[in-house]
Amino acid sequence: MNPETTKTIFICYAVVLVAGLLLAIPGIIWGRSGKVVVYHGKTDLILSCVTLPFVVISLADLSFEDWFSWAIKIVGLILFLCSVRMSYVANQNVGKTIVVIATKFVLVGLIAFCALLALEGIVDGFKAQRKRDYEEAAAKYITGALGAFGVYQLRKLIATFVKENPLPT
Repeated sequence: MNPETTKTIFICYAVVLVAGLLLAIPGIIWGRSGKVVVYHGKTDLILSCVTLPFVVISLADLSFEDWFSWAIKIVGLILFLCSVRMSYVANQNVGKTIVVIATKFVLVGLIAFCALLALEGIVDGFKAQRKRDYEEAAAKYITGALGAFGVYQLRKLIATFVKENPLPT
C-alpha cells in the first residue's frame, strides 16, 4: 500500500474510534437508567468479548496468508452481525442499537486495556524488583494496581448492563 492510502485508512479508523467513544457516553447513561439493553444476557457479553479481537485483527494488516486473513475477516463479520442482531432484538430500535453496539465494544475494549495495564504493571514491577530498582518497581506496581482497579470498576459497571430477559420498552 502506498503511504497516502495507509494515512487515509488510519484517519478513517481514528474517526470511527472517536465516534464510538462519543456514542458510548449516551449508551452508558441510557444503560444505567434502563432505557437501553446493552448486553442481552451473558451470551451477548461473551460474544462481544470474542468479537472484538477478531474485528481488530481483521482491520489491522498483520501480513497473514491471504486465506487466513480472509477467514479472520469472515469470522469477525459473522460475529459482529450476530452481536448487532442480539442488540436489535433486545432494543427493537435502530438508533438505540447503534448506540448500544458502540457502548458494548467500548466497554469490552476498556476492560481489556485495563487488564493489560494491570498485567504489564505487575510483570514490569517484578523485573524492576529483581534489578533492585525499588523505586521503579513501586511505580510499576502502582500502575498495575490502577489497572486492576479499572478492571474491577468496569466489571461492576458491565454487570449492571447484563439483562437476561429484557422487558420490551
